[in-house]
Amino acid sequence: GGKVDKAEARKCYAKAVVQGVAYAKGHLERLPEPTEEEKREADRRFLEGLDHYEGWKSKAIDQEKGKQIMREAMMRGSPIAKAECHYQGWDGLIGGWFSDPTVNWKGALDQFSSIVNAKSGDVEEEKERKGRIGVLAHAQFRLGCCYEEGHGVAKDNAVSFRWYVKAAKNNHEKAKSTIKRYALEKLVTKDLEAKNNEL
Repeated sequence: GGKVDKAEARKCYAKAVVQGVAYAKGHLERLPEPTEEEKREADRRFLEGLDHYEGWKSKAIDQEKGKQIMREAMMRGSPIAKAECHYQGWDGLIGGWFSDPTVNWKGALDQFSSIVNAKSGDVEEEKERKGRIGVLAHAQFRLGCCYEEGHGVAKDNAVSFRWYVKAAKNNHEKAKSTIKRYALEKLVTKDLEAKNNEL
C-alpha cells in the first residue's frame, strides 16, 4: 500500500460525515489530531462557509451550503467552526457530534474566548494574516452576541458593545450593523461609546 495523506483523508471523511455517510465518522475519529496548518486551512474553509451563510463577499445567501461547509471545517479541526457549531447547536456538541442538537452556550463562550485570547505567531503570508483577522473578528462578534443575549454569561450591554466595536474594527459586517442598532436603540450611553472609540 501507498502512503496515506492524513490531511487529505480528514477532508474527505469530514465531507462524507456532513453528507450523512455513516461509516465516515468512525474513520475520522481514528485519525490523529490535525496539525496547526490543517487547523488554519480548516479555519479558512470556515470563513468560506460563513460567507455563503451570510451572503458576504458577493456570494448569494445559501445558509444550508454555508452550514455544511462550517460543519465540515469543524470536523477538520477548526476551533472557530467548533465554537460556531456550539453556538448554533449544530451537531449536538454537548454529547458528541450526532446526539440531539442542543445549544451549548458555555462551550461556545469558552471557545470564542480562547480564540480571542490566543497569541498569534509571526505570520508571513498576507492570506494567512487575513484569515486570522477574519477568525478573530467573528469570535469577537460572537462574544458580543453572548453578552448581549446572556448566552453562557450574565447579560451586559456594555461588555457586548465593546466586543462588537472590536469586531467592527476588524471589518466584521454584522458587528458594524449591530453597533448602529445599539445607537438607534440607545443601548449604550454616549460615555461608553466615547470610551470604545479609544480602543
